[in-house]
Amino acid sequence: MSWKKWIVALSTVVSSTQFTPANASDYYSCDTGSDCGFSLCDCDPCEGWSIYADYLYWRPRRCDLDYAFTYVGAEGAIGGDVRKLAGICPSYDSGFRIGVLKACGDLDLGIHYTWFRSKDGSSINNVDQDFAIGITGSSGVVFSDIAGETPPLIEFAASDYKVELNQVDVELGYHLELSDCLATRLFSGFRYANIKQTRDSIYSSSIEDPLGENSAADVIFQKADLDFYGLYIGNKASYKICDCFDFFGGLSLGIGVGEASQDFRYSGKSAGEGNEFIQGPLVSGSCWKSIAVLDLNVGITFPLCNVCCTDLAFSVGYEFHQWFNLGGFTDLSKSGDIGLVSSNCCDLGFDGLFVRLSAAF
Repeated sequence: MSWKKWIVALSTVVSSTQFTPANASDYYSCDTGSDCGFSLCDCDPCEGWSIYADYLYWRPRRCDLDYAFTYVGAEGAIGGDVRKLAGICPSYDSGFRIGVLKACGDLDLGIHYTWFRSKDGSSINNVDQDFAIGITGSSGVVFSDIAGETPPLIEFAASDYKVELNQVDVELGYHLELSDCLATRLFSGFRYANIKQTRDSIYSSSIEDPLGENSAADVIFQKADLDFYGLYIGNKASYKICDCFDFFGGLSLGIGVGEASQDFRYSGKSAGEGNEFIQGPLVSGSCWKSIAVLDLNVGITFPLCNVCCTDLAFSVGYEFHQWFNLGGFTDLSKSGDIGLVSSNCCDLGFDGLFVRLSAAF
């Protein structure tokens, strides 16, 4: 063997003794006293799974659902003081949420989907002459003097509001046991949500047949949609009161961006055959904006019996969700010289009860 080959062999031996522990078994059995809480060896693909299904009984919360006003002033003047006459008060409706979670040691990865839809309406009769809603001035919508005649009195007004939520959350969590009875779960994730809202209103000179041939009528269609993309972070704590049930509470805050689109359309007809007319979109457009989301829930979990090596649990609680800066509907002006104005209500909330059945295996 040449002297060059001897140098290469000697260098290999020296480097291997420098970077390899003298006793490999002692090195890998060393106890540092710390545990990262996660190892790929803990991820059994057949264990650590949890699935759940929620029944939701929520109510939407929105502040700009008034559709009729009484103006207090000389002979119902447009510029008089305003007091509320009628509005929509959303009621509770049903929805659902389903999810799956996979635990790997103290870490877990989950995904859940939420769906909720609500529709409510309201109407009033015999509005009389001191009822008025804003007139847009230049475009002359809502019982304006189309034919140069005195506008008819509004005898009937009605409106309905519909909202639909579709939401997907992909979430990573870290579980900590603070004591024998207290545990917490820190989590963060990505959220996509699609929210569709519509508000349609009708104003007619006839109570019996609002859209009939001999009725003057105006119909206003409004739509506000949102596509949201964002991140959120939160904490959920649970306290074991006894072997029969646990108390839990969670709080999270999310922030992201969303494309908010708005559409305001008007159509109407004057009394008599062949007097129908249609006016196109008065407001139509979209924009991107920053949006924040607050989520809160509290409740109680009741462990059920073990069935086929599966731990079942029943939970019931209250939750609250608030979306900030979504954008509001367009309001008709309360003054004849202003026209269409943006609503001051830019938030949307959901709150109510949920009932959950979960299984862990």
